Amino acid sequence: MPSLTTIILDYSYAGVSYDVDNSTAWPRNPFPSIKYVHIENIDMGEAASLLSKMTSGSLVNVSVRSPYNTCSLRASEVISAIALAEHGTHNLENLRIGHTDEDEYSPTDSYVKQGDLLTIADLRPLYKFSSLNHLFIDVVCKMILHNQDLIELAEALPCLRSLSLNCSFGWQTRPEITFYGIFWLLHLCPELGNFGIVFDAEDLSSLDVGPDASTQYRLPPPSPPRDHSPLMLFVGDSTIADPYKVADVLSGIFHGLEGVSTSSRHNTLPDDVQWIKNRRWHSRRWQKVESLLKMRNYQKFKNFKSRAQRAKKDTKSRYSLEEGAYKHLAAYDDTSDGSSTSDEDDLEDDPDPWSEDEDGSDFVTDDSSSESDGDLGSYDSSADNGSGSDGQIHVYMKGKGSDDEDSDCEDSDYEESDDEDSDDEDSDDEDSGDEDTGDQITSEET
Repeated sequence: MPSLTTIILDYSYAGVSYDVDNSTAWPRNPFPSIKYVHIENIDMGEAASLLSKMTSGSLVNVSVRSPYNTCSLRASEVISAIALAEHGTHNLENLRIGHTDEDEYSPTDSYVKQGDLLTIADLRPLYKFSSLNHLFIDVVCKMILHNQDLIELAEALPCLRSLSLNCSFGWQTRPEITFYGIFWLLHLCPELGNFGIVFDAEDLSSLDVGPDASTQYRLPPPSPPRDHSPLMLFVGDSTIADPYKVADVLSGIFHGLEGVSTSSRHNTLPDDVQWIKNRRWHSRRWQKVESLLKMRNYQKFKNFKSRAQRAKKDTKSRYSLEEGAYKHLAAYDDTSDGSSTSDEDDLEDDPDPWSEDEDGSDFVTDDSSSESDGDLGSYDSSADNGSGSDGQIHVYMKGKGSDDEDSDCEDSDYEESDDEDSDDEDSDDEDSGDEDTGDQITSEET
């Protein structure tokens, strides 16, 4: 099947059997173009054998889920099968090794648990996939990682966007990773969003350099980028002492964190009474952290909304009617009930105070004109003394009349004024030589 790109196998159907180990049933490189592989309800050992037959060089997405995924060795075999050198691929973007809730598919009598511990050595075969975006491993077994192991993983897989390592059922051991390793993980994987890591949140002084740190990481951890905003944080069975202090740290790192999820119960987990008691004790404190984060996010939202309202109010006050210089500003000033006054409706019809009427005359908003000939417009301050209760701006224009008759009257006034000016000049000349100036001026005017 050279053109096949997707394979979905579900072993839950009755009567279905796959002869994975029979080499005669598989030709060499049967799926050269395969990209997506999804295997459901299968023993991890059989899944590893099946994946080893797929020597495609273009695997992009691999998902394997088993209802009794409790053996660390089988999970390690699946990882090694995917990372075989003969695959010749570095294009893998998504890898999921999970656990199903199909209780009816219990392991067979021949099933033997061959390992109960995952370490960084089981994850190192994945380092060749430098473009890996999503890594989800969930095996019901113990897991031990240190700060330096997490830093090593982040250096090899810098494109990670989501990461979850055994957080559904916990690591069942005392965590060795601290906030120091978490900070370096976020720094080395700048695109990392939602992630699940079991870590020690009891001692906040763990932000200091740990004894297992290499020489290049003996400096204090860098502050994570401020745009890290995962919606959920999966902590598994992480330990915690003070939920208020932990909430402060997480709130400073993840500004949009909405929830914190702890591990789930499984019938294969230890049934020691003290272990169960400690697990519940820490789980309740993580629930307190989640409630504190939600309260702080709500308070941040309220503060942001309050600042936005103050900014809007301040912006509106800068363009109030009393400070405005043009009439059209009044058209955008709404009344308290959301409606506009009749004067404002009139202003909206002609928002430009300097426009001309149809007959070519200048627009005048009031019959009483300004006393200043050179002032083209000014607003009426009668609103301050009570005469303009509507708070409206009145613009006055000094200009020509609206009809020819008024224009002729004004022209005659200007001509008479010119005659008077010339008579005054003559009278001044005669005044220097004649004492009876008043009689001469009267005679000339008559």
